[in-house]
Amino acid sequence: MVAWGPAAERDNDLFVRLCLRSRWEAAALDEAAKMASQRRVDWSLLCEEVRAGGLAPLVYDVLRGSQWVPETAAACLRDSYYETATFAGVMSVELGYVLRLLEKAGLPVIVLKGAALGDTLYGNSALRPMTDLDLLLHDRDISAALDVLHRNGYRTTGVEVRTGHTLEYENELVVYSPGTPPMAVELHWRLLDSPFYQDRVGASWFWETAQPALVAGTGALVLGMEAAILHLSAHYVLHHRAQGVRWIYDIALLVESFGNDIDWQLVFDKAKEFELIYSIQVVVQQLVDDWQVAFPADVVSAATELTASEEEQRVVHLLLSEQRPVVQRFWSDLSTMSSWRRRSSYLLANLFPSPAYMQDRYDLHSRGLLPLAYPYRWALGLGEFLTTRRKEDDK
Repeated sequence: MVAWGPAAERDNDLFVRLCLRSRWEAAALDEAAKMASQRRVDWSLLCEEVRAGGLAPLVYDVLRGSQWVPETAAACLRDSYYETATFAGVMSVELGYVLRLLEKAGLPVIVLKGAALGDTLYGNSALRPMTDLDLLLHDRDISAALDVLHRNGYRTTGVEVRTGHTLEYENELVVYSPGTPPMAVELHWRLLDSPFYQDRVGASWFWETAQPALVAGTGALVLGMEAAILHLSAHYVLHHRAQGVRWIYDIALLVESFGNDIDWQLVFDKAKEFELIYSIQVVVQQLVDDWQVAFPADVVSAATELTASEEEQRVVHLLLSEQRPVVQRFWSDLSTMSSWRRRSSYLLANLFPSPAYMQDRYDLHSRGLLPLAYPYRWALGLGEFLTTRRKEDDK
């Protein structure tokens, strides 16, 4: 009987990476088969891990037909693949419908992340699971897009802190389809959610370099390769804290598929302009260390020689802090805004939200409770702040 433990988890991680690398390096699958023959794969744990990480369809696609895979594991992976394929089909229909609605209204759209990559990079949407549909629109078109979608049964939830606050300080809003279960469609007008990066990462270059593609059976725009690398890298590092195989694998597959066509100097120049040097450096290093991605000559050394500004280092430290309670996130967002006008407006909106927001947020059954709700909100925030400071002082 084999006693599985942390070593088995590490072996499973390596086995999965070998399977995924085999999509561009055939010898990697031979190494994976050797690991299996040495009983270094905990198949039961593997199935749980790849299902949870959204990797089961990819692993199934690589291993299907391999005689050395136990039948129970093969069945688990196969079931996950067909479950994902079914849901991906539904999502694809939804995506095509939304794209046609917006196209008919004359509203240009760039399809982002998994919604774009399933068709354009993986060649099969079942291989790239997703839970929502990410679309980039011009900020001037958001109101019109919402009107189009609302007239076709889509709905939003919640109440704005103040009218116009979302468009001013956020980077996206979510609408839900009228079907069952409702599908989430995220409408973006900026590419990153940090106020610091909202100010620095303008959308104009991403629009200028966008490319036409066939997505969900519909003509659409997707990010150009250099823009996609920057966006996916920033999303992976700053949003997912440089964790999660699905997101780093998107970038690995993109680089392996189109590496010779990528203008890496442009990537580095834009990383410097947008203050995304840290994200690019982390991604390049992981692609080399964990995925053995074959970069063109001098790309790795050029990435290593980049230097993030002190401001970028400060913001990244804030964004990647281990504990970021609501109050800490609020103050870090406030401190990274580019102007006092934005800071003061943001501060006032959060200290004194609209009555409608307060009633919705705190489930007030009477407007007479509003005068008490505001001090209650401030006390909650102060209490959380003091608790966090106390924990930091105790370390």
